[in-house]
Amino acid sequence: MNNDNFYESIRPYKQDFGIGLNSFEKLTTMRPHWHEHIEFVYVTRGDGVFIINGKRYPVSPGDLIIANPNTLHALLSESGIDYHCMLIRPDFFSKDDIDIPSFKSLIKADKTVGEIFSELKAEYVSDLTAADIMKKAIVYRLVAYLARNYSKPTLSKEDIERRTAALSRIRKVEDFVSKNYKSKISTADLAKIFYVSENHFCRLFKKTVGISAIEYINEYRIGKSELLLSQTDLSITEIAAEVGFENANYFARVFNKIRKESPSEYRKRIAE
Repeated sequence: MNNDNFYESIRPYKQDFGIGLNSFEKLTTMRPHWHEHIEFVYVTRGDGVFIINGKRYPVSPGDLIIANPNTLHALLSESGIDYHCMLIRPDFFSKDDIDIPSFKSLIKADKTVGEIFSELKAEYVSDLTAADIMKKAIVYRLVAYLARNYSKPTLSKEDIERRTAALSRIRKVEDFVSKNYKSKISTADLAKIFYVSENHFCRLFKKTVGISAIEYINEYRIGKSELLLSQTDLSITEIAAEVGFENANYFARVFNKIRKESPSEYRKRIAE
């Protein structure tokens, strides 16, 4: 994810293939972000909460989360979850002149969805002939099944305009945080960007993003600290100051709360 804004620029897939599939283990957080791709997240282990356009969706093994294009989404999990994440490029279906509908955000433990993801995962680790053709066939089957059973009405022009306006507001906050994260930032500072009261800003941010502004600032700083922990020899105290924490103890507490390990443990694990 681009560390400087909520927008996530997806790099082209190998051989210009329009589908990307990755698996993640014990993930506890996914920063709020959005992109033009359709994103499918199939949970295989653990429990968590996905946040899409500010609405929370509790998930458990067997559930499928769908982030339609241009929707702000994030993840929170206390114990960490395992999942397969599939991204489909916006123009994947364009050659066949197919319009893809919007899908429901959460699909609970659908056996057919689970079987399709198992087949798709198997093809991604397969070296059999025509694997790419099989991947596409499986994706078409998944999308057709979801369209028949879990599609939802297309957004109205007014809804699209509201979503665009919300993303625009959030980008302003992100720009401010990315430029000032090394210094003290208060919610009062962020409220001034929109010329609204601090209380109104806090309600607006959490409604749109799904987490508080302070949680977001801390998550941003922790993301920056991970780069320093893995790429420099700076001490924990120096890194804490570099990313905007007033002292190393508070930095360590926040890091442990978000990443479920201490900064020292993270540095050691990455170095192995």
